[in-house]
Amino acid sequence: MHVYYATCHPGLEEVVAAELRSANIGAVDVQPGKAGVSFTGELATGYRANLWLRSAIRVLQLLAETVLEARQPAGEEVYAAFRETADWTRLLAPGQSFSVDSRVWSCSNLSSSQLLSVRAKDAICDVMRDARGSKPLPPEPGRVAALPLYCTAYHDRLTIYRDMSGASLHRRGYRQAMHRASLNEAAAAGMLYLSGWHELCRQEGAVLCDPMCGSGTFLIEGALMANNIAPGSFRRWWPFTQWPDFDKPTWLAASDAAAAAAHDPPTGVEAWGNDVHEGALSLALRDVQAAGVSRSVRLHRGDCLQWVLPRRPALVVANPPWGQRLGGGRGDGATSFAADSSGASSAGDESLDWWNDEASAAEQARAAARRGGRDEQQQQQREAAALAGTWYDLSTFLKQQCPGTSAYLLSGNPEASTGLRMKASRRLPITVGGVDCRLLKYDIRAMPEKAAA
Repeated sequence: MHVYYATCHPGLEEVVAAELRSANIGAVDVQPGKAGVSFTGELATGYRANLWLRSAIRVLQLLAETVLEARQPAGEEVYAAFRETADWTRLLAPGQSFSVDSRVWSCSNLSSSQLLSVRAKDAICDVMRDARGSKPLPPEPGRVAALPLYCTAYHDRLTIYRDMSGASLHRRGYRQAMHRASLNEAAAAGMLYLSGWHELCRQEGAVLCDPMCGSGTFLIEGALMANNIAPGSFRRWWPFTQWPDFDKPTWLAASDAAAAAAHDPPTGVEAWGNDVHEGALSLALRDVQAAGVSRSVRLHRGDCLQWVLPRRPALVVANPPWGQRLGGGRGDGATSFAADSSGASSAGDESLDWWNDEASAAEQARAAARRGGRDEQQQQQREAAALAGTWYDLSTFLKQQCPGTSAYLLSGNPEASTGLRMKASRRLPITVGGVDCRLLKYDIRAMPEKAAA
C-alpha cells in the first residue's frame, strides 16, 4: 500500500475527498486536510486518482518522513535527511532529471524554502555521483523533470513526495489557449460539485446554464461529468511512466477502464452558455470540440437579457465579472507635484521671475493632480456602476428565465454582488488564484409581474 496526498484549492478539500472515495478511484483512509487530502491505496489507486480527479491540482506519492532535530545548521540537517531517508538510486534511473519544489512553515531552525530545495538537490546529486560516477542533469527549460519532487517542512517535520502529476491536473489537455479571465478547470469542477451538478446530471432533462460563460469552463467541465469522461484521459504524458517502478500493465488497465466508462448522458442533459464576447465564444467552441462534448453543449452570443431559454434549467453556475481596478493616477500626480514643489523651494536665490515661473508650474501641477484625482474617481465610479449594472442584468435574467432554480455565483468582491439585489442563502468559501472568494447560492424566485413588465 502507498500513501498519497492530493492538493487542491482551499475550500475544495471535502469535494476531493468525496471524489477519492468514489468507485472510479476507490481510495481508503481518506483524510481531508488544509488545501489537500491524504489517502491510501495500491499503485493502481494513484494511477486512477490522476485519471479521475476533477477538483485536485496534483497527486503526490509519499516517499519518506523524518524529523529535523536542529542539532546542526539547517542546511546540513536537510542534506543529511535527504541522503538517509530514500534510496535515490532506486528512484532515479540513469540519465533521468529531477527537480525539487519545497515549502517551509514554522520550523525552529529552517525558514527558507530555497535552502531546503538547494540542499536537497545537493544531497541527491552527491548520492548519484557516489553510486554512478556522475550527477543527474537538470530538466530542460520549460520541461517537467522525469522525477519531480515536492517537499514540505512543517514544525520540524520533513515530508518528501514524488509528484505523479507533473503539470497541474487542471491542465486537462483539451485547451490550447486560455481566455485571460478563464477560470481554473479544477476550481470550476469543484464548484460544480458544490452546486450538486454531479448528481443533477444523472437526471433526464437536466440543464446546466451559464449566462456569462466566457470561454466555457463550467460548461465543458459540466459536460465531462455528464458524459463520465475522465479528465485525465486527454493527457499524453505523465512523469510516473518514466519511473523505474512504473507498472505498465496496471496503468494500461486503469486507462482502458477510464476510456470504457465514458457514456452518453441521460436524455436531454445539456450545458447551455451565453456570452456577449465573440472571441471568448470562439475559444469555447474550439475547446468544446476538442473535449468531445459538442453534442452536450449549446452556445449563444448576446446580452443575457435577450437570451430566451427553451426550458427552465436545473442549475445555474456562473463567474460574473467582479474585478477591481488596481493602481491609480492620483498617487502618480501627487508624487510629481511633490518633486516640483521640492525643486522650487530649494532655489530661493534665483530671480523673482524664475520663482514666479516655478510657482506657476507648481500650481499647474496641483491643478493637474486635482483633475487627475477627479478623473480617476469618476472612472472608478463609472466602473462600479457598470459592474453593478452587469449583476443587476444577471438578476433580471435569473428571475425571468430561471424561477425555481438555484444559482451559484462566484465572487471575489463583496461589493460586486450587491448589484444582484438578492440575498444569498449560502456562502461557500474558496480560494482561487490566491484570492479569497465566495461561491454564493441564490434561490431564484419569479420576478413580480410589474417588475417583469
